[in-house]
Amino acid sequence: MNEFRSLLSEELSATDPPPLGNLVGVATLHGRRARRARTVKAIGAVAGSAFALTAAAVLLGGLATGATKPVPLGAAAGAASDPASGAASADPGDALVDTTPAALLKAVLNALPGDLPTDSNAGNSANPATHEGLGVQTYVRTPQGTGMLRVFVTAGSKAAMACDADSARGSVKTRCSVDGFGQKVQVTTGLNCTQSTSVLVQHTDGATVQVNLGTCLAYQNGGNATGVLALTEEQAIALAGNQAIDVQMPTSFVSAANAYFGTLPKFS
Repeated sequence: MNEFRSLLSEELSATDPPPLGNLVGVATLHGRRARRARTVKAIGAVAGSAFALTAAAVLLGGLATGATKPVPLGAAAGAASDPASGAASADPGDALVDTTPAALLKAVLNALPGDLPTDSNAGNSANPATHEGLGVQTYVRTPQGTGMLRVFVTAGSKAAMACDADSARGSVKTRCSVDGFGQKVQVTTGLNCTQSTSVLVQHTDGATVQVNLGTCLAYQNGGNATGVLALTEEQAIALAGNQAIDVQMPTSFVSAANAYFGTLPKFS
């Protein structure tokens, strides 16, 4: 018996071992398929109950009340993205309705860069007679301090934008340009502490978005507390140029934002 084992061992040692590459690949493939099958089965077990929650999460982007920002639906401010992306690029069958303060706030929070916390949200409705005045306010908590950001959107025919050349009036300076998407841009600095930098961008659909960056916070208790600029000028231009911010937005987006934020306090 020992002699037979010895001969068998010698015979095997003289034979090339079978290649393992295919065996490993096949085993790995089978393992992946098994894991996928288990995952699909698990998803199927909860799909019905999770569908409504998933839809709400997509629309609201996982936004925690006034503390964090959601996964962007629109182009991040400062990014070279198509300004037509975002809320306005939803399902074409989703009819557009007038933007509410809650929907405007949601679109603005979506478009902010980074993941800085925001709070002190407020919003003003448009005047039904003039369709002007729709705007939101949020405080952005940056590493340098708190900055107040206000964003207004107006239909093109009502927009106060007349920028044909750079100008200077004392400490107030205005510069005109066109962004990478052919949209007219006006940047004014030195107006006042709540409008240290004011950016106007006229969208290709005619709407105009104004972004105000302040070096002070909202008037309260007899004065304005000192603040910092919440965004760079380039980020403010990108935010104002994002066409997800408009006078009308998809019905589902507006409804979800209204349900989430409710009635926002007004600001002045």
